[in-house]
Amino acid sequence: MDKKNLIKKEINSLILLYKSKRFSETIEKIKILSKKLDDVAFIFNLMGMAQINLNEFENSIESFKKAIKIDSTFAEAYNNLATSYINLGEFQKAIDKLKLAIDIKPDYSNAYNNLASAYSDLGDYENALIIFNKLLKINPKYPKIEENIIKLLTFYNPKNYKLNEITQLDYLIKKIKLNHGKNEILDSDVIKIYKEADRLVSNKLDNLKYDFSQIWRRNDTDLNCTRHFTIFRNFNVIPEYCFSCFKVQIEMGSLTALFKLFLVFNDLNLSKNKSRKCLIELRSIGKGTYKGIIYCTGYEEAKSIFKLISNTLKSQIKDKGLNLELRRGCTEFGLAYPDYKDLNKPPKDFMKYNENWKDKENVIDKNYPQKNRINQRNLNDTLSQISLNDFLVMKNWIMYAKKIGDENYKKFDENIVISEYIEKELASNLINRISEFNKNKTTS
Repeated sequence: MDKKNLIKKEINSLILLYKSKRFSETIEKIKILSKKLDDVAFIFNLMGMAQINLNEFENSIESFKKAIKIDSTFAEAYNNLATSYINLGEFQKAIDKLKLAIDIKPDYSNAYNNLASAYSDLGDYENALIIFNKLLKINPKYPKIEENIIKLLTFYNPKNYKLNEITQLDYLIKKIKLNHGKNEILDSDVIKIYKEADRLVSNKLDNLKYDFSQIWRRNDTDLNCTRHFTIFRNFNVIPEYCFSCFKVQIEMGSLTALFKLFLVFNDLNLSKNKSRKCLIELRSIGKGTYKGIIYCTGYEEAKSIFKLISNTLKSQIKDKGLNLELRRGCTEFGLAYPDYKDLNKPPKDFMKYNENWKDKENVIDKNYPQKNRINQRNLNDTLSQISLNDFLVMKNWIMYAKKIGDENYKKFDENIVISEYIEKELASNLINRISEFNKNKTTS
């Protein structure tokens, strides 16, 4: 067999191994093959990709560098090398390599997407939006491209709002005034805001699927919930961080009350701008229907915020179903460990972290690919303006209200069509959600 056919046969074998997710075997086979195929850039690139899948980022960098040394025009190897740098939190190095990939292959969509993400992680949101905009022009059907732009606009206003239709709509929506004073927020206040945004968007984004149900007002601290749940789901233990996580939880009985809470949360002036969110309850294990959550560090801070916000909410949101309570961590943790959620005792008697769980946390952290990226990236506070993201989430709230029988949806859009997203989320949970709504039913 000549070398050309040998290379083809071996590469096909490697590809099958890789696609079967047998990454360690792929790496070992390439190590053997590389002795006789040491001038084939593809196999070193494939080895680097397998190493990325095993979170071996330092090793993958060496593999991609070998591929590039063999073939300096290998755009995919530059892109993959940048991916490794991003995972290690080395964003500027990633940017440099991605620019080279794009120079070689000007229509390389994945490289544009990774470049925009690297700029965003570095805190250069202006360049991130410019690159996302280029990608939108090159490949308007690229997965989540519109979603990524909309999310970025929740915490950054571009210098040129005319970049594309999304930035223009976001700019116009952000000009809507949210002033409502400190007195009772009326139904007409929130209905007017929504309808004005709806008029601006009109039918311009009818083909956009926006599958989100929560509106955040975040600070620059990453709560890192993905990491914490990974630990919990793998070992059924609660991470140490979550023992200091307390929440002020607000429940309401109507859609209009949730819209009003959005206004309160938007204007809320808290120390360190504590992260907070408004949401519809979609989980099968979740109680209630319309909720707000303020994330606090420690029980004393949660108590202080609870006291601060109680009178504000009761004066500004007239809703029979309004209820505030202190919670600890996530619902799932309390179900697994009932003592964890029990706050009806002195704080000194609250459930303590089990130090034996530390080893389990270390196992996950050792193999957690996002930790370096999360630790190094720059985050901005969410803007205190209604954004295109907020409007699109509100539309999902209205669909949800219609689905569970909350007649308040008609005040906002009586002809709204329920999306596939809401249908899917409620497909196996609708009866429970209707029951929860009826428990606390009110027409505000």
